[in-house]
Amino acid sequence: MARAEALLRLHKVAHGAYPSVTGPRPRISNRGRIVAGRRLSIGGAQFPVGIGCGPSGVISFGDEVFLNQGTVVHCESAVTIGSRVRIGDLCAVYDTNFHEIEPGAGVRTAPVTIGDDVWLARGVVVLPGTAIGEGSVVAAGSVVRGEVPPWVVVAGNPAVVVRTIEARGRRR
Repeated sequence: MARAEALLRLHKVAHGAYPSVTGPRPRISNRGRIVAGRRLSIGGAQFPVGIGCGPSGVISFGDEVFLNQGTVVHCESAVTIGSRVRIGDLCAVYDTNFHEIEPGAGVRTAPVTIGDDVWLARGVVVLPGTAIGEGSVVAAGSVVRGEVPPWVVVAGNPAVVVRTIEARGRRR
């Protein structure tokens, strides 16, 4: 816990009580504002987690968020991740395309919102402008863009709803 607090403080990450970091030290580039709630947990047995925030970006993590190994969260405008969110190995959450897709079109940035009690399985990519509703599950390897309703399972590229979740409540 002391190691995690020192690391977050070094990178000017405002955080709640009891953060934890296991495995290799995460790579944090904070040129904007990063805020984390209670019990932010960063695990990286094989691959470090990467968190990048541009000068006008704001990344907000709720309480009890878990980022698994190899996960990357990058923000140029706004990324909001709710409480009790679980993000699996090798996931990517981006609010920017980083470069122009067509000459003269400019770089696209659009806020990303991930609701409470969401689970992103291994290898999920969340694209700019995505909003994932509370309690939803995103299947491994999916690419998510646009709106995902609450309490559904989505899968594929692009991710589509494959079923609803009947049992609702806090994810543990």
